[in-house]
Amino acid sequence: MGLLPPELLRLVMEDLKSEHRTLQALTLTSKGLRWEATRLLYVSMTAASGTTHFKFLSTIRKLPTELAPLVRVYHLPTIPHAGTRGQNCVWNLVLQCLPLMVNLKELAFHKIIGSPSRLFPSWGKGRRATFQLDKFSWTGEGCDPNHTRIYEEQALSFLETQHEMTQLHLLSSASSFPANACPKLKRLDGNIQAIGTVLRSRSVKELRWLNLSRLSSLSIYDVMMMTELRALRAISVESYFYLRMLMNLPSNHPRFVSLFNVEALEVLVSDASVDAFFIIADLAPKLPQFRRLRKLVITAPEGGARFPGPAPEIHLHQLYAFEQCPELKSIDISWDSGPIYRRWVDGVPLPELLSIHRDKILELE
Repeated sequence: MGLLPPELLRLVMEDLKSEHRTLQALTLTSKGLRWEATRLLYVSMTAASGTTHFKFLSTIRKLPTELAPLVRVYHLPTIPHAGTRGQNCVWNLVLQCLPLMVNLKELAFHKIIGSPSRLFPSWGKGRRATFQLDKFSWTGEGCDPNHTRIYEEQALSFLETQHEMTQLHLLSSASSFPANACPKLKRLDGNIQAIGTVLRSRSVKELRWLNLSRLSSLSIYDVMMMTELRALRAISVESYFYLRMLMNLPSNHPRFVSLFNVEALEVLVSDASVDAFFIIADLAPKLPQFRRLRKLVITAPEGGARFPGPAPEIHLHQLYAFEQCPELKSIDISWDSGPIYRRWVDGVPLPELLSIHRDKILELE
């Protein structure tokens, strides 16, 4: 192994990145294998178990200089730590170890376990964090309702330390968003309150509109009057009902902003009984509102019914959609379990099904 070029060694080790036991064993071998195995063991921590996080962070605290810089992705646990000291010891380790992860690029708070007083390290007002994220996720689920506002304020204060972030997933009820946070933001996944506060003065290109029931002081009409919508090139709307609300707004209203620059549109069908072809037929007359639309995607709910069928023939509804939108090149429809889609290009179905990763769904090819 000592004669194996480093580039080839890294390539070989990548195939083992999900084999934790094998990687642990390789840390006891040669120097080259030990380094590559250690790198893969610590590059990402997304486990749900609080106990797993306790062990992971405890090891980093023992060898901070060697291990902390390896971490690129960290998602907080969603299952409590089973240790005698409970979740507080995990939160203490998070506060100690996060500042040491100087190469961290993705951080997620999907659920808050317990009632910690602080969720984020303190870097001082106006100072940059020791790491600059590319992606941050915040849902704030699971926390005591009495702490929701406090934790959300802490999350927003943390975002003021981030100046390189391009992707933000935010469920929020806050009435404002820090003006100096995330100036390079390009993608936003959020509920209506997050959209209405985050978009202001930012040139977001991709929007994923989450139709979640959460307190909001904003309405769909408030959002549709935001001039920042003109910067959008791709939009995903979580329910077809919500999209219809957007498309049925008066197009001649002097203050409503048109979505004419959107090139990729996804509709997530929340009702598994709704037929995808019905949606296309219903959408087609309204599609000209999206003058530059090149890609339409219809996604069924995760785990819900897809729209399978025999080897497809050219479908009149799809052809009608193409006629209504001259720029439209492709339509993708959920077709099987998992991220499997059937694609029509210029009205003609491709012979093979496609597997499309969720993060790539709105990308133009």
